[in-house]
Amino acid sequence: MLCAVLGVLVQAPPAAAETVISQIRVSPRDGQTEIEVLASEPLNYVILERADPAGITLFFLNATFAFPSNDAAGVQGALRRMATRLIEKDGSRLAQLDLVFNRHAEYKVALDGRRLRVTVELPSREGETVWGSTPGARPPLATSPATPPSKPPPAPPPMPEPPAKSEPPALKPRGVKLLAVRAASSAGATTVSIDSSGPVTYETLTLEQPARIVIDFQEARLELERSPQAPAGSIIQDVRVAEFRKGTIRVVIELRRATPYWVERKSRGIVVHLGETSPRAR
Repeated sequence: MLCAVLGVLVQAPPAAAETVISQIRVSPRDGQTEIEVLASEPLNYVILERADPAGITLFFLNATFAFPSNDAAGVQGALRRMATRLIEKDGSRLAQLDLVFNRHAEYKVALDGRRLRVTVELPSREGETVWGSTPGARPPLATSPATPPSKPPPAPPPMPEPPAKSEPPALKPRGVKLLAVRAASSAGATTVSIDSSGPVTYETLTLEQPARIVIDFQEARLELERSPQAPAGSIIQDVRVAEFRKGTIRVVIELRRATPYWVERKSRGIVVHLGETSPRAR
């Protein structure tokens, strides 16, 4: 699966400058846990959801960390493990952030240019964990993290693929159907609702020139009754749906300009909220 992500890195258009992730902060917020990633340039990312152990992996394209790779256990009581890793391939860099939850939980991802927030519906203890330096700074890669471990940890091994028999059907559906893609705009709120026959597994990617949001649904098949339409006068230029490769359905939301957004998970699909950040992140 990591090879597929590296393939996306090679195919994606290069950014004008390499993105430097200067800080990762984990803190409690409204009874939940917030992971905030701050960078020097707008972030392009791919998200990979894992079932066993429960959690997600974020791959940041054409990016590097401003601090050494780190691996910590028991972060803020909500995360069993958090780790960073830098992958280099064909002259490009891929910054990897692993977030392993203590148990299965709902989460939301909100991207606002150089700031990405992951809100996990698990309680966290008081205080915060900070890796890195001042937001927006470009320190050398040798800079020590704000809360260094007692001794430098070894580079984390690749996370193994979970066995199929241990995957809960709610997180790893088999052959889920995409039934409808609906774009709507009213009272200043613009959304794209993607309805399915059950829970979905997906990855998101933001691209530029033109600005667009790409969502790939794994182990899915297309059964739309009608093609999606962009609401007149909205920030959406076009919405396209097609089979990207066998078992993967791609939804492309082309925008008139780059805008922040966040993804809300539903029991049968997702809703993409455009032009706003997650309510939990405000």
